[in-house]
Amino acid sequence: MPQLFARRADGTALLADCPGRPDAGGERARKGAEAVAQACADIGWTYRRLPPLDGVLAAHLKWLAGYRHPRNTAAGSRAGGAAGFVECAW
Repeated sequence: MPQLFARRADGTALLADCPGRPDAGGERARKGAEAVAQACADIGWTYRRLPPLDGVLAAHLKWLAGYRHPRNTAAGSRAGGAAGFVECAW
């Protein structure tokens, strides 16, 4: 199941799988990825199976995800701290 959808500034779309390890899902996942890639191509989207993050990046992402917790939604909280990470180079 794809885990990331991104709409780029130019209006194009990216659908991506973000597995925890390179061999995640085995042959079944590979065949599923091929089917999803074809479906995406049919509608003009891009599909990518991204490589797993290295340990440091994964730890940073997990830490940043903590800001999604409801305790960080009050006015004046640090909830906006991750806002600078929205732009990406895809």
